[in-house]
Amino acid sequence: MLHVENVSFSYGNREILGGISFDAKENEIVSILGPNGVGKTTLLKCLCGIYRPGAGRVSVGGADVTGLAGKELAKKIGYVPQSAPVSRTTVYDSVLLGRRPHIDMMITRKDLDIVSSVIDALDMSDLALRYLTEISGGEFQKVQIARAMAQEPSVLILDEPTNNLDLSNQHMSMHMISDAVRSRGMCTLMTMHDVNLAIHYSDRLMFIKDGTIYAYGGSDIVTEDLVRDVYGIEADVIEHRGGPLVVPRRVQPGFTVCRHDHDHEHPHSVADHIHGAAGK
Repeated sequence: MLHVENVSFSYGNREILGGISFDAKENEIVSILGPNGVGKTTLLKCLCGIYRPGAGRVSVGGADVTGLAGKELAKKIGYVPQSAPVSRTTVYDSVLLGRRPHIDMMITRKDLDIVSSVIDALDMSDLALRYLTEISGGEFQKVQIARAMAQEPSVLILDEPTNNLDLSNQHMSMHMISDAVRSRGMCTLMTMHDVNLAIHYSDRLMFIKDGTIYAYGGSDIVTEDLVRDVYGIEADVIEHRGGPLVVPRRVQPGFTVCRHDHDHEHPHSVADHIHGAAGK
């Protein structure tokens, strides 16, 4: 389905991504994790054609993303950014915009049926005739996801889909997203901050560090060493209901976590990151 081969990307002379390679399958949910600033969103934009990689290749079903025109690309990949402008449009009409790549001369009954089906799948029927300016941030995020799903893409890419949601709505939204994309056989990639939420709803996890893939696989890749190496914190990884649960350890009073930038040619040990107050 999605094939990524040796993708690199730089802003000027600063390399953000270096040699990213992986595959993702149909009907599979992949969560991309890692600290802020490691290139997660940049990777998504390279995958969906917003950014052109400096090197490497991204293909969907064998078709090179960089060679696809706008409509054809939209049929292959649906992208939902972290934020989008709010217009004076109804929820229904906003989702209907997702059908634009498939509409030639006029809107068909099939287009309307698909829009209604997606709205029902994400439990938004009661919002359909409301304006985007009248709904909450979390509801607006669901509208953006619904519009991308209405495109019927092979690959759905979501940048922080649980952004602006409380704990209850995070799980509710992830459950609906999971059911909706699996019922349509979509390959779905999403960036996440919450490791435990990602573990619960993903088939595979990808951890990014220093612009490269540190680990990629099932939930069994989540270990205390991985959390320490990727996030620079100490945590316990315990077995909970058949899967791993990450529980960060409390930092001892009088100690602070070092926040300075790493010298990647001379990486620090974990001990180098914890400084006693007396030593400062």
